[in-house]
Amino acid sequence: MDDLLSIGEFARRSGLSVSALRFYDRERVLVPTVVDPATGYRRYTIDQVRTGVVIASLRRVQMSVDDIRTIVELGDDTGSVVDLLDLHLGRLEDGFAQARREIAAVKARLADDAAAIEVVVSAPGLLRALDAVRFAAGDDPAYSMLHAIQLRLTPQECRVVATDRYRLAMHRTACLTANVPEAGAASYVRDLVVPLAWIDEVMEVLETQDDSRVTLHASGGRVRVDCGPVGLETRTLDVVFPDVDTVLGAAPTGTATTIDLGQLRKTEDARTLLVDDDTHVNRAFLLEAVTAAGGQATLRLDGPIAPLAIHGIDGAMSLLMPIRPEDEDANEVGRA
Repeated sequence: MDDLLSIGEFARRSGLSVSALRFYDRERVLVPTVVDPATGYRRYTIDQVRTGVVIASLRRVQMSVDDIRTIVELGDDTGSVVDLLDLHLGRLEDGFAQARREIAAVKARLADDAAAIEVVVSAPGLLRALDAVRFAAGDDPAYSMLHAIQLRLTPQECRVVATDRYRLAMHRTACLTANVPEAGAASYVRDLVVPLAWIDEVMEVLETQDDSRVTLHASGGRVRVDCGPVGLETRTLDVVFPDVDTVLGAAPTGTATTIDLGQLRKTEDARTLLVDDDTHVNRAFLLEAVTAAGGQATLRLDGPIAPLAIHGIDGAMSLLMPIRPEDEDANEVGRA
């Protein structure tokens, strides 16, 4: 018994605290060689110190208890241990990369709140862009963050996006002039999420004003649109808008089919439409998308569960999620 270590001595040699040793005993990760039945005192062998040191290292890199237990049980199976360590390291690196992105986003937001950007666009171009996406904006009370439009301002263009989770619409209009912060001006990007009610006011002004140019100014968490003598201002929304770049980047690129409003109006009795051999979509949603695209659109599909892409001739683009058919006799549209 003299060659056994008390829990305090073992803690000092292994780098694990006494409370940690008691925890790993309960979890059957590092069990003492002897537990005094009268006092409950734990005793460890010298050989267990190496295991304790390994556990302390894994604990510091936030490995789960289950994975630590597995590594201890694997013992001298070095290959399997290394595989587990590499897997955990990969998770740590992914997490660290995500942390970098989140911190960078916070820094960018703080900088954006202070910086000012001003772009001038065509009034008809902005109205067309807003009109092309307005139909896809959300109205579900459970997703109030989607009762909005995302404006992306760059020195080159103003991109407009709306989504209600079932569909997404995007259009853009070119910037005639732009004043952006000097640092990284060529690649400057400013994302603004603005209330839908404000967008409706802007569209009403654009429809009634004769001025051909519109100025968009963003600074300090606010955005203003000036069109002729009329100026409309709102506070930007502090919400997490969906990652539309990823969605748009994965848009279907399959075989193209042309469809127009005349074809769709012939299907007025249907709720769902068959746009491919096994792809059904909501008729009302498709009708809105084709209308927003300008009355004639190109459809692209990559499969029965992938979104349907609707492209207008002027650059309007929307994505529509497929649905389960309500019956076997859904009307067929968009056949080549």
